[in-house]
Amino acid sequence: MKAKVQQKLELQNGMIASDDADFAHFLQQLKQSSNGNLGMLDYIEYQKFPIEWKNVNDTSWLVNYTGDWSVVRYLADDAATVTESNVAGNTASFTFDGFAVGVFMQKGSFDGIVDIYLDGTKVATVDTYNATRLEHQLVYQNNSIGSGSHTVEVHVTGTKNASSSGYLGILDSFEYK
Repeated sequence: MKAKVQQKLELQNGMIASDDADFAHFLQQLKQSSNGNLGMLDYIEYQKFPIEWKNVNDTSWLVNYTGDWSVVRYLADDAATVTESNVAGNTASFTFDGFAVGVFMQKGSFDGIVDIYLDGTKVATVDTYNATRLEHQLVYQNNSIGSGSHTVEVHVTGTKNASSSGYLGILDSFEYK
């Protein structure tokens, strides 16, 4: 949806400020692309991305898996699942339109090391080992990837922390906005 927006704008420490976080983000990108010269603007039309995080569960048809992965249900909640693999090279990927992304995984005593890729570039290596199980842990987040279509991937590495008893990569969900 395109929105016609009239806003009071302020400069705070050289930054454009607005009560609308999406609009402020849009203006910062506009300022960067115009080398800081916004000129005299009378009117701006922009496409507003969702301001709230959207959750995509591990079992969503939007998540693509390569290799062998298993869906596991939590004992305490029949509706809650995670999807796990311990095979090096297996991947879980999610493509979305937005400007921010988060990856949530389970951490535990059988969990290994995963690599996170964004748009084909490795952006993080994450050790998901923890002595006790921790559910729905934010292991990667990027809030400034630029508006557009992006793909985030979780790669099982087949490596682990010396304290871990296994090599599992356990995906819980992706979030984006």
